[in-house]
Formats: sequence, C-alpha cells, structure tokens
Amino acid sequence: MSQLTSPPPDASAPTLAAPPSLSAVEALAATPFFSELSAVDLARLVPELEEHEFTPGEVVFQPGDPGDGFYLIRSGTVEAVVTETGGTQVVTRLAAPAHFGEGALLTDEPRSSTVTALTPLVVWKLPRQRFDTLVRDHPSIALRIAAELSARLAEATRQLAASRQQVTVVARAA
Repeated sequence: MSQLTSPPPDASAPTLAAPPSLSAVEALAATPFFSELSAVDLARLVPELEEHEFTPGEVVFQPGDPGDGFYLIRSGTVEAVVTETGGTQVVTRLAAPAHFGEGALLTDEPRSSTVTALTPLVVWKLPRQRFDTLVRDHPSIALRIAAELSARLAEATRQLAASRQQVTVVARAA
C-alpha cells in the first residue's frame, strides 16, 4: 500500500472523493518505487496489467489469500483492515493513484489484511510473475518497497504505542 494512515475519526467513504480515472502509465509513474523505470519500461508494463472492477463492499483480497499480484488503483477507494481476536482495525484508506499488495509479493506470505472497495473501484493488477521479473531486472525496486514497508511498520508501531497509552490512561481513570 502506498501509505499507512489512520483515517480521521469522522472519515467515511463519502468524504473520500475519487479523482478522475488515470491512465495506466500515469498510475505506474505515480508509484514511487517505479521511479527508476524509463517511460519505455513503464509502457512495456501496461499490456501486462489486468483490469478488475469491484462494487462497494466487494473484497479485493482477504487474509490467507496468496500474494498473486500488485494492485494500482485506477479509480475509487479501498479500505484495508486487519482482524484480530480483539476486533477489526482499519489500517488505511487509499484512493487513486495509490497502490497496495506489494508486501505479500516480497515476503511470499499470504495476504494479512482484508482490502475492500468503499466506492465503485477499478484496479490494475500486475501479476506476480511479471512483478517478480521486474524486481529481478531492477533490484532497487525491492529495496524501495522494503523501505516503504519499514516506514509503514514504524508508523503502525507509533500508533499502537499511542493507543496503548490511551487505554492505560482510561483504565487508570476508571
């Protein structure tokens, strides 16, 4: 996913207006870890992208699903949530030209979150095989993705620490 952000408490799907639809090259070019690719390299990826449409509430993938591709949002918004014993937690909300799904491709682990369409959604999926070839041909892409995943983990850790501190304060006050 391109960013890990906590949605504001009053955020809801209607406040996440979808920008106009992007071209595949624009979406790829807006993905930071593809910045080293030339315009020709980006254009070569376009025919490999599979377009998928989802209705609001439809699941793109869920925990346990294989990491079968990298997703670029063409239009619409998604929400990623994780479910643990204590309940469900929104991890992020994303809109075009955001991306998601790269973590499972690098770790070769199953998906760890549920990504659901909040609005009518159109995504391009770069299949795993093509993603693997791209990373093999451009190793710095894997380093950029790893750096982004590390930054997301650090932000999630900060948020978790803040949440625990709030729970402690409330528990002491009770």
